[in-house]
Amino acid sequence: LHVTYNRKFMMLSDTGSNGFYRCPVSKGLIVTSCAATAGVAMAGLGSIGVASGTVVHPTDALRLLTSQFASEHVRDCIMSSVVLYTFRVFERRFGSRKFANALFSSAVLSACFHIGTLAFCRSRGIQLQLASGPYPFVFSLLIPFLFDVPSTRSAAVPLFTTKTFIYLLATNLVVSQGIGSLVCSIAGLLSGLLWRFDILSLQRWLVIPSSISDAVEGILSPLLMTPPPSNLPTGGTLQIQREQLLDEQERLLVRHSYQMHQMLGNQQMGRGARPNNQQSVCWSCWALS
Repeated sequence: LHVTYNRKFMMLSDTGSNGFYRCPVSKGLIVTSCAATAGVAMAGLGSIGVASGTVVHPTDALRLLTSQFASEHVRDCIMSSVVLYTFRVFERRFGSRKFANALFSSAVLSACFHIGTLAFCRSRGIQLQLASGPYPFVFSLLIPFLFDVPSTRSAAVPLFTTKTFIYLLATNLVVSQGIGSLVCSIAGLLSGLLWRFDILSLQRWLVIPSSISDAVEGILSPLLMTPPPSNLPTGGTLQIQREQLLDEQERLLVRHSYQMHQMLGNQQMGRGARPNNQQSVCWSCWALS
């Protein structure tokens, strides 16, 4: 009987139902994206994505950055908000400052990829309209979601896992605006790969300056902080609480495994087979530890 117990994966997969508790950056990102999308819809601006023939002035580069928040269609805003709400688990795992640095790196790297793609299309005479919306954030966080979060089969629908719904939403975002959304999705995935594997030490130098982080945190923290839920277990910090919960789950897992081993040993003895004493001693020591 083999038992696999990975504390890192369990902590990442433990999203819980605590809302935006200890997730001010995720909350601010989702609120900003929804507000920007609502503003674009009410203003009737239509398409706000940058085209291949417009990146010639600094104001257009600024538009390229701001278009990463507002979605052209409300359905895209809803899908991206659901995905980003699921990815708030990374903010709880990394911490708000590191999570904000990851989003900042994704935005900068994706903007560089967009500028290079638009410049190439302009030189070749190819017309390209980039999609607008939080594609850099969604698809860059899809990389750690793919590599670091485990998936389990659904009991009701065995063909689907707990991650299938997020992948379906991401696929809809990829094809929602044609070639423009595909290019933005690929740029987000590339930026996520560069940050996830720390290529060129991006996590060390491509970060938000500490002075700006402190100023923004002091101004926006009272507005974005969410009070802790009433059903949260006791503990000094969320990390300690999760450690306590994981320790309790581990004890229950070991106890259940030891009982299963005893039951299998009794069945072998009933058939006349000789149990493995060394294995029994090992399981007994583990269960008592």
